[in-house]
Amino acid sequence: MALPPNQTLEKWKATHNATNKVPSTKQRRLQSLLNEVDPTGSFRLDGETEEIVLYLIEHFMTSVATHAAQMARHRGSTAIEHSDVAFTLLKQWNMAVPAVGPPPGGGSGSGGGGGGKKGIKRKSR
Repeated sequence: MALPPNQTLEKWKATHNATNKVPSTKQRRLQSLLNEVDPTGSFRLDGETEEIVLYLIEHFMTSVATHAAQMARHRGSTAIEHSDVAFTLLKQWNMAVPAVGPPPGGGSGSGGGGGGKKGIKRKSR
């Protein structure tokens, strides 16, 4: 994943006060997630790795939210719906969200079948 041209990890650290010794809400939530994945607590993120992971999470969320908002605007809406997020995740990140399903009106575009007889003509024997 490429970094956005207007933001580097160093700029992110400066704006998010990454050197602060008091854990932020984001840091606590990341640690909570790590504890869910590794309940024994045998793995820890070092400071630099934690900063990079937090930066990537924020970059991912900003990217998805921005593109989903563009999709909502394209539909003529001011509300982001699950279909906007699902479409964004599928097209931008190649991530299918099973609980949500494909966006309405045409499927995922992945060519994965389910299209029925549309556009297919068989030779008669």
